[in-house]
Amino acid sequence: IYAEDPHQDFMPSTGKLVEYREPTGPGIRIDAGVVEGAEIPIYYDPIIAKMIVWGRTREEAIERTVRALTEYRISGVSTTIVFAWAVMRTKEFLSGDYSTSYVDTVFPDRNFIGHEKNAENKAAIAAVIYDYINRQKITMNLSQGTEQKSGWVQYYRSQGVKKPDRAR
Repeated sequence: IYAEDPHQDFMPSTGKLVEYREPTGPGIRIDAGVVEGAEIPIYYDPIIAKMIVWGRTREEAIERTVRALTEYRISGVSTTIVFAWAVMRTKEFLSGDYSTSYVDTVFPDRNFIGHEKNAENKAAIAAVIYDYINRQKITMNLSQGTEQKSGWVQYYRSQGVKKPDRAR
């Protein structure tokens, strides 16, 4: 995940990370060196994080990647998330039939958002869902006090499952 603008030939995007929330869940690993409020300067490589995704099959790994990209929340700078999401949805990538000219061939106009049909409708629906989820999180966090826990921690606690002891 880079602080780059894919619509401007992947030019670096500098600024402050106003919001930064990483995706979680099975098969997702994030190696990041930033936090919310961090500054992305022009002097260094604009990498924000490495997102590593695995699955039992290529299809499962792609599904998990799409979900993780959808859950990522970064604002304040442009990122490559939209580009990565668009790549995951193309027939060329899904079939494994691509080459080093993939970006220029599949996205010659760098229109990653409009790549799918009904992109505007999907974007509007996504915005409504995003707003609803964030309102639910705020309500849930207020009712549970000030300590924030990940959704996975809350789920496992509700199921009575303890986190495995990693000290062994």
